[in-house]
Amino acid sequence: EDGGHSQPGSGYCENCLTGKYFDEATNSCKICPKNTFSTSGAPNLAGCHSCKGGEYASPGSGYCLSCSSGTYYDEPLNTCLDCPSGTSTATGGIGLEECKQ
Repeated sequence: EDGGHSQPGSGYCENCLTGKYFDEATNSCKICPKNTFSTSGAPNLAGCHSCKGGEYASPGSGYCLSCSSGTYYDEPLNTCLDCPSGTSTATGGIGLEECKQ
């Protein structure tokens, strides 16, 4: 089954949940890293897809998000914040340095 794995000796496939991938070394499902996602359980780490430019995702996400124009993504706070006065972003940025005059 696509994206599935089976436990040793098992006669059926299992899938990891959304936002997770199967780690063969530990024979378990692990959370996709930050700024990656899997819509359904991924068969391996490579199956956790990277977010497009200007998008972000928390660890274990099933989709990416983007900040709106005039805001930027603050990674430590894991949220979108307004750009400082006199600066802006066209489509929302990742990091304060994306806010430009």
